[in-house]
Amino acid sequence: MTVRFTDPGWLWLLPFALAWVLWLARTSRAGLEPAPARLATVLRALVVVALVTALAGLQWLRPVEGMNVLFLLDRSDSMAPAIQAGARDWMVRAASTKPVGDRAGLIVFGSEAALEVTPTTEFAVDTLTAVVPTTRTDIGAALRLATAAFPETGQRRAVLIGDGHENRGHALDAALAAGAAGVRIDVLPLAGEPRPDAWISRLHTPTQVRRGQTFEILAFIQSDAGGPATVTIHRDGHRLGAQELDLEPGKNLVTFSQTLPGSGFHRYEVALDAPFDEVPGNNRAEGFVQIRGLPRILLLSSDPTVDRPLIETIGSEEVEMVVAGRSDFPESLAELQAFDAVVLGNVFAPDWPRELWVWLEQAVRDLGVGVVCIGGDQSYGAGGYRGTPLQALLPVEVELANRQTLPSGALALVLDQSGSMRGDKLEMAKAAAIAAVNLLGPRDQVAVIAFDGETYTVVDLQPVGARRTPILDAIERLQSGGGTDMYPALRQAFELLSPVHAGLKHCLVLTDGHSQPAEFEALAREMASERITLSTVGLGDEVDSVLLETLAELGGGRFYAVSSPADLPRIYLQETALVLRTAVSEEPFEPQQSLLTEPVRGLDGFPMLLGHVVTEPKARAETPLATPGGDPLLAHWQYGLGRVAAFTSDSRDRWAAAWLAWEHYGTFWRQVVHWALRRIDSADLLAEILLDGGRGRILADALAADGSYRDFLDVDAVVIHPDGRSEPVGLRQTAPGRYEGEFDAHLPGAYLARVQERESGVPRASTLLGASLRPDIERPLAEPNLPLLTRIAEETGGRVLDPAADPRPFLDGRQRTRQPVDLWPLLLQAVIGLFLVDVAVRRVRWEPSLWRDGLGRLRSRLPSRASTAPSAPSQPRLATLLARRDAERQALPRPESVPVQVPIEGAATSSSAAPVASDTPPVTAARGVSEATTQRLLAAKRRARERAP
Repeated sequence: MTVRFTDPGWLWLLPFALAWVLWLARTSRAGLEPAPARLATVLRALVVVALVTALAGLQWLRPVEGMNVLFLLDRSDSMAPAIQAGARDWMVRAASTKPVGDRAGLIVFGSEAALEVTPTTEFAVDTLTAVVPTTRTDIGAALRLATAAFPETGQRRAVLIGDGHENRGHALDAALAAGAAGVRIDVLPLAGEPRPDAWISRLHTPTQVRRGQTFEILAFIQSDAGGPATVTIHRDGHRLGAQELDLEPGKNLVTFSQTLPGSGFHRYEVALDAPFDEVPGNNRAEGFVQIRGLPRILLLSSDPTVDRPLIETIGSEEVEMVVAGRSDFPESLAELQAFDAVVLGNVFAPDWPRELWVWLEQAVRDLGVGVVCIGGDQSYGAGGYRGTPLQALLPVEVELANRQTLPSGALALVLDQSGSMRGDKLEMAKAAAIAAVNLLGPRDQVAVIAFDGETYTVVDLQPVGARRTPILDAIERLQSGGGTDMYPALRQAFELLSPVHAGLKHCLVLTDGHSQPAEFEALAREMASERITLSTVGLGDEVDSVLLETLAELGGGRFYAVSSPADLPRIYLQETALVLRTAVSEEPFEPQQSLLTEPVRGLDGFPMLLGHVVTEPKARAETPLATPGGDPLLAHWQYGLGRVAAFTSDSRDRWAAAWLAWEHYGTFWRQVVHWALRRIDSADLLAEILLDGGRGRILADALAADGSYRDFLDVDAVVIHPDGRSEPVGLRQTAPGRYEGEFDAHLPGAYLARVQERESGVPRASTLLGASLRPDIERPLAEPNLPLLTRIAEETGGRVLDPAADPRPFLDGRQRTRQPVDLWPLLLQAVIGLFLVDVAVRRVRWEPSLWRDGLGRLRSRLPSRASTAPSAPSQPRLATLLARRDAERQALPRPESVPVQVPIEGAATSSSAAPVASDTPPVTAARGVSEATTQRLLAAKRRARERAP
């Protein structure tokens, strides 16, 4: 019998525990006889041994027959379909040799692994149903899944079928873990017929250069064949040039020289085009360069012409100014964070992609970019900032739920749900209505009316407030059907809006067809008389454009002719902005300075402004300028690593005409923008990002001005992944002046990082860097990765199989295995039983005479086997016992008996009653016998005490 211990460290307690048992046996005063005392000591020792071995995890290794084989099939793109079909045929032939009772299973893998067939005695592979990503190969994932999927009993063998070329994970580490778990791994190397391929293996760009410094971009190209090719280079999405060359088989190098007069963070992309290349997915690579120089400022403006005074004021020889509109804004976080500050000039948020505001919030929080938000009639609450990342970014609150003095808006949405709106039309209309409701503030009111041949009040006019979710759910439940009768629905909207006291009342009608004739023009005039504006949207080519345009003209609104349903959300948001303008106050006021901060240092006598957007300051914001009513005019705060300033009036001639003529107009805006610029940038930190094998490494060198190393610094980083996720990364010192940190890097795309040094918790120096992980392209190779496959087999006791030989995974190398069986439950039961016996030995009297008497009494009570009459041999002994009893009684002293008086019924009860004689035996005789027995028991107890040690 073979046993083992799962936790043998407990066994060192055994000698100490046994010594304690012996010590108790020698010092015990329990008064046991020698034999019971020795028995109790043995029982206690057994209890201790059983308990310690249970804690040590005693297991019996039970012999087990049988074989379990798991096939691991590589299904990545590098395995051609013909190769995979051959692998499946090989598995079928291998399974045909399986002895009865053996089990087989199948795992398929690419960049992930999935269990296709659970180990079973009835193995069959007809079709493969498990879906795994095939753009990468992670052999380690398949080995880990196989180790976990094996049954507990039987020999374990995995057969790895594939080319062995991994580009994700670490197969050898997983193989070592599988071997430790008793898994033997055989490998079946396969390879397909390669296709001609040329690819960019690496793109090298310097991390940092000075402005005006010439630097080189190196593209390392590998090719399976020779031939002509073109290499094109782009910077920030703009084509810079191209080189024509003849590729040689093997390694090739292409160099591009660059000299940039400006500063910033730039993304370079190199693309390869070769006519003979049949695998085009690996022909691009990206790199990033930080150009140190003047600060770069980006102005986002819907109308740059009216922002010309601001542009001329901020732009100077000390900064680089870039102006972008809705057609040329940054299209990635990497492009946006190339600027040190972003100025928003009266931007209406829904006019711009939401991704832009997500990138801006990340750039400020994690990369230190500054923001200056300038107001106007399409900004803040009136600019649809609610529900966007701008709401969290700004130091002022744009949603004024508790501002009772601010007028609210009322919006009625009239939607056509007739049969012609079925499909994408109605779905886009519902999405547009939902977006409009989400844009409204909590005090704004909304109604939703749908119509086909009938009119349906989907949402009665009510404040959005806490009812936002039920309102959205009601819109989502709209269904198409019926004809088109718009007039009753428009009349219903008028009746809902007319009695409401609101700052702005607006109605928006959507239809895609002709309505029944009605008095539409008269209704539109009635709505205008009640100060209700009316806009119309005609979707498609079959609408009554004349009617809709007339209604919009009479109602003081706008008419939209829309050909695509995808345009509806933008139009709805533009129309909803009319209701949001209740947050605009166009009352003249003189700014009040309430706090002295850096943006207004040295300035006073601020001119009059003609309007502003009503907001409220957030808790941590500083408000150096305010309106006479206490609304913030200029507020700023720190948001993550960046600074954000908000000016709630405008910089144009609509509200700030007096400021344009103010002598300090330029000084004010330059100070505000310079305060918000990305502050910390130092050449003391030289860093780079390395991406390899699903891991990213940040290497940072800290140098002093004289070139010496700077040690024991507090250095950390923030990494932004391609999916926008931010991850803090701590850097530890690994060498003089060298600091390193790691992070997961599985997603293809750009990784951006801000590395910074802190002093007393305050950032002192920082640097910006980036790297790009190209999607790995699986391609068939001429030869399998035999070194890796051979190492996996050797480390686990497996073999490298020959694809041409007969498969024998169930027959070769069979051996009996042992299954561990836990014995600790039995040991614990033994501990309990032995403990109870030990207690019985120590607590129960073991005097032999008592045990003999007890056994005699027990036998006397048992019925005779022959008859109830005593047998002849027992009669003499019985006579002897009776004679001894009589002699004992005669020897006892007999005191005079006391007569017992027994009352007689009916006799008088009196003290002089005559005594009555009785035949009852004297009571004193029985009492004497009892006293004799007591004396014998006391004597026995004394003898026991005398024998006790």
